[in-house]
Amino acid sequence: MYQTLFSLLASRKTQLHADIVTMCTDAFVGFHDVKCYNPELGCTIFHRVTTNERRQITPNDTVNICIQNIAEQKTKVIGETSSFNWQMGARLQFSNNAKVLWNQLNNGKLHTKVWQSDNQGFVPFSTYSISPENHVATLNFANIEKYMKGYGYLGTFDEECKLDEILMWCLQTSKILTRIKISAIIEEFTDKSFITHLQFSPCSNFLSFFIREPSKHYSFSTRLMIIDWRRGCIISEVEDTSIITHYTWLGQQILMYCRYNNSFQYVIYNIDSGSYTCFKPFKDLPDGHPSTMLNTGVVTDTYPNRLRQQQLYYLAKNYTSPKLLGSFYSPLRYRDYSRIDLHPRLHSDNIISIDCSYNGRISMVLLRV
Repeated sequence: MYQTLFSLLASRKTQLHADIVTMCTDAFVGFHDVKCYNPELGCTIFHRVTTNERRQITPNDTVNICIQNIAEQKTKVIGETSSFNWQMGARLQFSNNAKVLWNQLNNGKLHTKVWQSDNQGFVPFSTYSISPENHVATLNFANIEKYMKGYGYLGTFDEECKLDEILMWCLQTSKILTRIKISAIIEEFTDKSFITHLQFSPCSNFLSFFIREPSKHYSFSTRLMIIDWRRGCIISEVEDTSIITHYTWLGQQILMYCRYNNSFQYVIYNIDSGSYTCFKPFKDLPDGHPSTMLNTGVVTDTYPNRLRQQQLYYLAKNYTSPKLLGSFYSPLRYRDYSRIDLHPRLHSDNIISIDCSYNGRISMVLLRV
């Protein structure tokens, strides 16, 4: 009743302070740490659905995988997959050599579909994150779905990556580089632990990730780990006294939203010293999904407020405070399992990609700032 009342009072019109490069309706990308825009090709990729609703997914549901030539405004369907969810999609993303990757079942096993200019094939491992050097890290998606509903994949399938490991493979050779057995390097890893939020550092040498477990006090207890993936050793870790919700690499440091000095805020975590510093430009912002690019800036978003408005903020490298780029009304029906987070993704050419409900229509939008 409370949310319905404020929803009636809210403005339903999208307010933008940036130029739209392209808008793809009935479309989304998902988690903010993927590359969905390629400036050399002049293309963007996204999942397209057949309905503007976000109903409960079943194992038989599929989404189309699409690529759009932005200049020509021509969209092409290059595949489809049942291995998706509303928050992370199929981990659809460009590699740095312009290949398009996404997760898809192949003969009952979770594989990666690789597409490039109509040449396509399967790699027998799934994909979560791709490094700047085209190394791929993945995890066990069934285990995510077991403990974090709506973030893994439904149905019965086999996958190469075990419950307690991170599997690394090479995009160029399609061969396994290494298996990192997390339970062997972290004693506290239990049968209720699961791995998520893999991200490579900009230099490709380090891999960060969350280890989560169900918690009595919060949804999950969380540990942020940073490892040297080639050596399989821990570089740094952040215990859950900080209640970390989201993070991104900021150069060789971590920008994260967590509890610090008895309040929730954005902080910079130094992986060498283990020290924290308040990120002053974002000191007044609530929780969101930060995304960064070296020598460019930082973007983040907010969850819907009581008027169901979501904000998008951009902090350029030479700015001292973030600029509000837009406000988006999120209808009350898009909440909980079916929510539409903006998930801003900062790309080269000052391009920002977001998922949103644009004037009531689920859309993926590219903005130029």
